[in-house]
Amino acid sequence: MYPRRGPVRVLKKGDLPNVTSKPPTHEETERYLRAELRSMNVHVPDHVPLNLAALEDPADKYAKPSYDMGLLLKLAIWGGERHMLLLSEIKDAIASRFEWYAAPENESWKVSFLKLN
Repeated sequence: MYPRRGPVRVLKKGDLPNVTSKPPTHEETERYLRAELRSMNVHVPDHVPLNLAALEDPADKYAKPSYDMGLLLKLAIWGGERHMLLLSEIKDAIASRFEWYAAPENESWKVSFLKLN
């Protein structure tokens, strides 16, 4: 016999979250990303498209960039066609933009992406 758990609560239409909300517009996403960049003290002029190319190169082109991986991920995706990329395309975009990520001895950064699969 199953234990009793108390009264059953019947959900009404108003109890459910609004699941028909629309995703943010292109402009809203751009504003969000630019605000996030400003909060990280990364300055990208408004006329520059948001993608990995908008980020400054490190002083030594073979040095690891100081940018947060989350930021690199967002800009790689936003810079992709239709603002969508496969994981392999994200890795390729980051590695092709920054020399440090492309170097064979630095391949360990790709392991962090395994959690996303």
